[in-house]
Amino acid sequence: MVTIPAGNFLFGDSSDSIVYAKPVKDVYVSGFRIDRYETTYDLWTSVYDWAVLHGYVFGGAGQNGSERIGTDMPVTRVSWYDAVKWLNARSEMEGLAPVYFTDSAHTLIYRSGQEDLANDKVNWSADGYRLPTEVEWEKAARGGLVAKRYPWGDDPADPALIPNTLANYTAGRSTSVGIYPANGYGLYDMAGNVWEWTWNWWVDDYSHPSVVASDPIGPDEPVVADKVLRVRRGGGIAYGPAYLRNAERVGRVPTYTAPYFGFRAVRSGP
Repeated sequence: MVTIPAGNFLFGDSSDSIVYAKPVKDVYVSGFRIDRYETTYDLWTSVYDWAVLHGYVFGGAGQNGSERIGTDMPVTRVSWYDAVKWLNARSEMEGLAPVYFTDSAHTLIYRSGQEDLANDKVNWSADGYRLPTEVEWEKAARGGLVAKRYPWGDDPADPALIPNTLANYTAGRSTSVGIYPANGYGLYDMAGNVWEWTWNWWVDDYSHPSVVASDPIGPDEPVVADKVLRVRRGGGIAYGPAYLRNAERVGRVPTYTAPYFGFRAVRSGP
């Protein structure tokens, strides 16, 4: 994992017409750690096999990349619910404190079912694995650069001109993690390859009161009646180059899976 230092950054976008990434806010984020690579299928499988022997129940077994072939491929076809349960299993398997619970007293570890967890059912200070919040994901993606479009900087202004050497969005399938250049924090595939789940429920823009000035974790429940959606980030092999921009975001129902959709883990603390 890579340590992302504590500090403020500009959350959102003012240079492009991404209406759901405005207004830009100066947000403080505590230090945290994040996986250098998207969760690979090999890692997923090793934890999954342990988990099903220890009381975990998943909706799907995941997939090796987009085409079920290749080495060091990101896991795909993982729902939000399964990603969260798997992160608890990874924590338990490694002797760390799990993060997600089905009760606010944090006594019942989330291991089965499809639970729309509220913020108080998360032990945010635990040392185990969890999904990044939207602000954590975006701060990590920016790699220390300020107000830039992409993890590598501002160029090109037209996403259609992004060289295919910078991110996987033209290969037509997933590629092994770590093939494309890392950002300033040493993180790979923050733009392209596969989309990545975050913790947050969708909000239409950052004027929402849950986007507070320090460590925002998003609303407790869906806030838009027709958008019962969790947020995914990072773009990938589908949807086109515009979604490689740092501030881009898309909402999906938490049961959603696809061969171009995965996740990566974070841990609280520096």
